[in-house]
Amino acid sequence: KQKPQVDVVMCDLIAFLQGTDQGVFAKIDPAKVPNMAKMADMAKLPSGDGVYTYADVLAIIYHEEIFKKKGWKPPTTWADMLRPELKGTVVIPPVSNTYGLYTLVEFARMNGGSENNIDPGFVTLKKVAPNVVDWTTTFAKIGTLMESETAAIAVFGNGSGWEIKGKGIPVNVVIPKPAYVSPTVAGVVKGSPNPAGGEALLNWLISEKVLAYRAERFGNTPMNKETKVSATAKERVLAGEQLNDLVKLDYAKVLASRTEWNARFEREVATIK
Repeated sequence: KQKPQVDVVMCDLIAFLQGTDQGVFAKIDPAKVPNMAKMADMAKLPSGDGVYTYADVLAIIYHEEIFKKKGWKPPTTWADMLRPELKGTVVIPPVSNTYGLYTLVEFARMNGGSENNIDPGFVTLKKVAPNVVDWTTTFAKIGTLMESETAAIAVFGNGSGWEIKGKGIPVNVVIPKPAYVSPTVAGVVKGSPNPAGGEALLNWLISEKVLAYRAERFGNTPMNKETKVSATAKERVLAGEQLNDLVKLDYAKVLASRTEWNARFEREVATIK
């Protein structure tokens, strides 16, 4: 913060908000970052120092061939993660991972809780823990487990699911409702070595060209409203009115509680076999 070495930071929303709380980022000047005018309203941080570039959406990734062989009905809801026949085939990231955090919150909401009453989420994670074959933080590990048919179903970002499918592994990707957005946020560092260059880079990162590429190549949902994507990409990303249905968390509560939740997960859930 006192002597920044970089001009632009791009990272998960919750990590970015920690920087906002510490005054790390400069306010974005729309005159110097003109693509800001094209961004969805939800993409602009209220603090004025960051913008969602693109987003992944929390998804269920499942191995179609395993489900067919076993005669299992394809998953359509978050509650499907608790189905008893899935014992020993489930992958969920730990709570310290963004996707694991969203899973914890959804499990809480499914059972009358929320970010402000997380206990039902932990109760549900404890129920599903005996079904879990791995609490991994990477989609590469999920792909390996799916390819070997060690895992049949996982929670992760939709873009990662399409990456796994693109490697020839027979998976499908489902976004159950409610749909949780996991945005990647960018901003210019206050007092950076090259602020003008940082603003130019930020403007490029949120341009239609860059976000169309991310949509086509990675299945990331573009936050620039003027981004044009192919018919194939439209089946994988959310756009237009669909963005209004995405669930956002009480991030202030999450930031205040995350260290405690991470420790609780390791103590109460990760040890369950």
